[in-house]
Amino acid sequence: MKESSKKHIQYSVIIPIPQLEEYIQTYRFQYDFFAKRGIPTHMTLLFLFDKDIYLKNREKFHKVLELALKSFAKKKMVVDHFYQTPNMFSLGLNKECEAYFQKKQEQIMKYLNIDMKADAPHITLFTRRGSKAGFQKIPQIKEELTKHLPVQFMVDRIWLLEINTRENIATLVHEFK
Repeated sequence: MKESSKKHIQYSVIIPIPQLEEYIQTYRFQYDFFAKRGIPTHMTLLFLFDKDIYLKNREKFHKVLELALKSFAKKKMVVDHFYQTPNMFSLGLNKECEAYFQKKQEQIMKYLNIDMKADAPHITLFTRRGSKAGFQKIPQIKEELTKHLPVQFMVDRIWLLEINTRENIATLVHEFK
């Protein structure tokens, strides 16, 4: 791979949440950039870190993500509110689950020596990058989705993705089940 294209390859770790798709998939397909490219409803555990961090520590990565999955699988997660920033509209975890997720996320980043700022745990419905039109529909979407909240789910897999940031293509590298 050419050096110039190599720097556009990043990695990300997500937790797919198929239990929520029946409620939000329609909105994601309409308004979310990556949903249209096959990325399922998910929470992001680690977002955009250098590919070399993974390649140099592959065994360590696999071990820590397998342990993380075992830990997450024991905890019933609950989505109970909306989470919005100027560039993103999402569902948020309840306070107990959010604290649990953030603690695990910090432990993983520390163990893997990854220095990044992580957003509060959330399930993205869409971003401004995908569609500004979705932001105009937020009141109607909130009204519809509020009928289904809270929603409980269990974590049963973690995905390691390779992201080509130049072409906006995500490829599944490894699935932990």
